[in-house]
Amino acid sequence: MKQLHLENINNWPEITEQVEIFKDGKLIGNLSPNEPILTRNVKDIISEPIRYLIPAYQRGYRWGKKQVIDLLNDIWEWGEIQSKLPTSENNKYCLQPIVLKKNDTNKYDYDLVDGQQRLTSIYIILKALKALEVINQSANYSLSYETRIGKNDDSIGSEEFLKDYIFDSNLADKNIDFYHMNNAFQNALDWLGEDEERKQKWYEYLINENYGAFFIEYNATQAGDERSSERIFIGLNAGKISLVESELVKGLFLKTNNFSNNKAKLSIIEISTEWDRIERKLRDKNFWAWLGQDETDQPRIDYILSIVAKSSNFYSYFENQLNIENPNMDEIANILWLQVKQCFMTLEDWYDDFKTYHLIGFLNQIDKKKNKISNYYYKYLDDNLNFVEETNVYEILEKIDDISYGDKEVYKTLLFFNILTCIDNKIKFRFDDFRSSDYDIEHVSPHSQFDKLNKIEREKWLDEIKKSGLFNEELNKYEYRDLGTDDIFEQFYSNLTDNKRLDDVDSLGNLCLLDENTNRSYGNKPFPLKVKTIIEVDIDQNKGNYILPATKNVFLKYYSGLNINNITWEDSDAECYLEKIRDTLKTFMEKENDYKI
Repeated sequence: MKQLHLENINNWPEITEQVEIFKDGKLIGNLSPNEPILTRNVKDIISEPIRYLIPAYQRGYRWGKKQVIDLLNDIWEWGEIQSKLPTSENNKYCLQPIVLKKNDTNKYDYDLVDGQQRLTSIYIILKALKALEVINQSANYSLSYETRIGKNDDSIGSEEFLKDYIFDSNLADKNIDFYHMNNAFQNALDWLGEDEERKQKWYEYLINENYGAFFIEYNATQAGDERSSERIFIGLNAGKISLVESELVKGLFLKTNNFSNNKAKLSIIEISTEWDRIERKLRDKNFWAWLGQDETDQPRIDYILSIVAKSSNFYSYFENQLNIENPNMDEIANILWLQVKQCFMTLEDWYDDFKTYHLIGFLNQIDKKKNKISNYYYKYLDDNLNFVEETNVYEILEKIDDISYGDKEVYKTLLFFNILTCIDNKIKFRFDDFRSSDYDIEHVSPHSQFDKLNKIEREKWLDEIKKSGLFNEELNKYEYRDLGTDDIFEQFYSNLTDNKRLDDVDSLGNLCLLDENTNRSYGNKPFPLKVKTIIEVDIDQNKGNYILPATKNVFLKYYSGLNINNITWEDSDAECYLEKIRDTLKTFMEKENDYKI
């Protein structure tokens, strides 16, 4: 059978036999000669007042900066080439197929079954051109996302947002679709505004009669296709790169046959609104980091759906329950959606409870297994979540005196001590800042003593000593240039109390967690200069470096009792610090009943 690859089409060929239609190497369907498919110039599409509905089963608008800029560049580069050719050699730029199905109501002309991302982007770019006063009027067509139809006079839907509020970044924060639409608008403004000539020519390249852009339009209704627009959509996407799983799950929930007719629209709007609220909360940086997750452009609600399904491959779980014929499907859909809501609201409650926030956050940081929180959630539902057991504090206390640098327990123990310090002192741990940097296990008193420095390192260290002003009396006993020699340096070195070696430099009492940027910046400095650096970094939080509370306490000698020696970190300081760690963990263990939820 003859094949037709859409990305290679400049002018639509005459169809005289059945052909296979491919896009990006994927088979998306077959085409017969009598099917109503035609090319539509963008110039014609933007001039017609067609009312398009994007049904609820489709994903929302999700184009990012790359896709928007790519489209702008493609049209520009195409126009630059074609405008220099004779008219007889011009070809037009093919955007992509548009698939339409006549809408069942009088409010809209068509369901836009396929092509909504690009058609929405064209609309947004035209709004940017109008804002830049390149054109007087943007597109005449309208786009309404079924999940973004305003419920009342006080609620703005997608059609209104695209038409009148696309520039409003505050309103854009209300839901994820508006957020992406507003970002696309800003990206188009920036790109178009960079070059005055490009700004003026781009629109001409888009609508030019000889080499402008066009869509391939397929009207399923005219073709006699009696399937619903949803079934057509599923058929189209069967041969394409699939949507992310959460978008497919959303489509399953929002099928109108899941609900009785008299409440279908209300249920769709309600689920859509709640879906947005969940996604928006999960995009809170600290909330997401508290869950132990790294930043991603993918939908965050995947995390919740995988907990409910007890599997990272959660689509099949929801499909099995929502894609069957059942007279009680509205009840099944509502119960299943309540499970999703219950899971999310439980996490919200944990986040808002001070102790639970810290303990769940700690477990999420140290447990590298994907979505381990699912275990905590179901233990909680069974009234069997005990933080003393989950943290294995018994095991830590049994070996705490023997924990040493290089042991796998060091990182967990130090982080746990920081978390418990926050709980005891009513300080909220900043999980977003914590996950934005890697944390090193750092020696408080140096692991390598200064007598092991080479000549260059020694000179740098001496410069730091001189700049600090802390050892002027000692420095004045020597000619500064002579300090570079071995004998004189060793004499000077031995007279500084900072260089008293600990009995066990690798013990837990000489270790702390420090973000890698601060750790690299203070290098091999004497203890008082390390303290100075820690204080400066802690004060200047604009740099994004987060000094953990227990680490700051260590360098300020908060645990050292009456020891007033701030020049060095000695055995007595290390012993007091280790004792504080031991007592804090022991107190936590003894208050087991306070840490059950």
